[in-house]
Amino acid sequence: MTTSGSPLLKGTSPYLAMALVQMLFVIMHVTSHTALDAMPPVMFAAVRGLSSVPFTFMMSFRSKKPLTGLHQLWPLPLGACLATAYVLVFVCNQLAGPTLVGVMQPTMPVYVALFGGLLGLERFSLLKCAGVVISVV
Repeated sequence: MTTSGSPLLKGTSPYLAMALVQMLFVIMHVTSHTALDAMPPVMFAAVRGLSSVPFTFMMSFRSKKPLTGLHQLWPLPLGACLATAYVLVFVCNQLAGPTLVGVMQPTMPVYVALFGGLLGLERFSLLKCAGVVISVV
């Protein structure tokens, strides 16, 4: 996305991209609810994961920094976590519907912040802790 033509849109590309991502998640939740009538959640998650492999493979060659040493193992736990998460999302979608699944999606930044803090990947200031507490309440 280039926004060099309009001063109003200058610097908004990341925000527009994230708005697009959220819209794509909405479409995924609604359409997957219908698809889950035809196949079990585990199979649907497998199809979804396998359909993303060519795109992921293509993007890995665009990376300028090759993985070395223990970093080469990161796809294993990441893949297991993503597969488990999507199976659970699709099970919840099948049982509760896309609206409830969509309502839970905005809570992810809170969990990311807490998990990142617990792992020591993100530093928590008093202001950041207050922001996480306010967003939960």
